[in-house]
Amino acid sequence: MLPRYGWQAVRPRRTRHFSSPPRPRSKAKFRWFLVWPREAEAQARWTQLRVNGNEPMKNYVTSSLLLTIFAVATSAAAQTHSHEVALAPGNFSFIDRSRLGTPVIFVNEIDVHSCLPLIVDSKTITWITRAYEVKNRVFVRRCEPSTSAELLAAGNRAGEANDTWERASVDARRHIRFSKLRLPGWSFMSNPTFCDSYIAYWGLHGAANDLTVSIYNLVTDTPVASRVVGPVSLETDNEAYLPEPIWDGNCSTAAFDGRPVNKDKIDLALPGLGRQSSKTGRSPRIK
Repeated sequence: MLPRYGWQAVRPRRTRHFSSPPRPRSKAKFRWFLVWPREAEAQARWTQLRVNGNEPMKNYVTSSLLLTIFAVATSAAAQTHSHEVALAPGNFSFIDRSRLGTPVIFVNEIDVHSCLPLIVDSKTITWITRAYEVKNRVFVRRCEPSTSAELLAAGNRAGEANDTWERASVDARRHIRFSKLRLPGWSFMSNPTFCDSYIAYWGLHGAANDLTVSIYNLVTDTPVASRVVGPVSLETDNEAYLPEPIWDGNCSTAAFDGRPVNKDKIDLALPGLGRQSSKTGRSPRIK
């Protein structure tokens, strides 16, 4: 659609002078105007312009600038609405009528974790060591107390953290549900990190025990990128033996450091984004 244009009559602003007789009304002047049809608000602003003075122009620019800043801030806030939840005693806002209790150290022969009881209606229903929120969803890593031992010295407890992450939700009957994430190639050494809607993690694939690197979308519940690094021999029970993947600032590429198992560093990018490592290796589909 073409813009409207033409000549428009504009009268100069009159100034009241109290020290002299009123001046005669000035003749109308003309100016050229150009208005795009879809800019209704801009048209209303522009018609207020006067030959002497530019306040309407200043107000229009200021309003547009504020609207732009607000839109950018709102967009940034939406993109950062995914984060690791800082667990502390008090209300757990993700589940109705729930709260977290005092943390307890869970100890076993391999590692230790700080776990907080999730309490609903004065009853402990489970223990949580980590939580991650992404777009109104909360994913947790739970702890399991040992059935063979009670409290240990200094208030610690025998137990361990689960290898898997789960989505915590409340069903129609207001029952709390924990649904395990079915991540391809997931293992006890996955050592994941989160960024926006994505989780990056190590994995093991096939009978050859091939080491893999993967990225999974937690919102769409689908794998988005994966690579097979190669066979490895892992003679350790340390879940943090493989370094945590490191995300870039745009959540488009995760860097995996394979040097502890004599492998190269790998940059795994989302499809169509980021930069892939020059070490391509094999890339079969991981199931």
